[in-house]
Amino acid sequence: MEPKDYQRMVASYARELGLSAKETTELMSEVAVEARCIKRLVGKPGPRDGGSRLVKLGITLIASPDPFTDPLGYVLLALGLIYERRRRLNIADVCNRFRDVTEELQRMKQEISQLKFER
Repeated sequence: MEPKDYQRMVASYARELGLSAKETTELMSEVAVEARCIKRLVGKPGPRDGGSRLVKLGITLIASPDPFTDPLGYVLLALGLIYERRRRLNIADVCNRFRDVTEELQRMKQEISQLKFER
């Protein structure tokens, strides 16, 4: 092989590597976008603090002896409750709710079986 053949071969390999790197970065960008979407779906288990803070503050204002804070307390309480109801449902919430419902059904089943034996 002559030097020009080596140069062509190296240039061809470099072009291929450049295309592979470009494709890799594009794929990684797409993976990052999908990971953000999945992170939003999965969420964190348990209650979120945004609405509960408003509820606590509203109850505190309502419970205070000053009558002028009552209307503001009612507004904050209502906003906190609305916020808690409107938050996005995620997979962790669904799993927790499913577990709670399953436990409740098992408890009801045990109560029914105890009633049958009492008769």
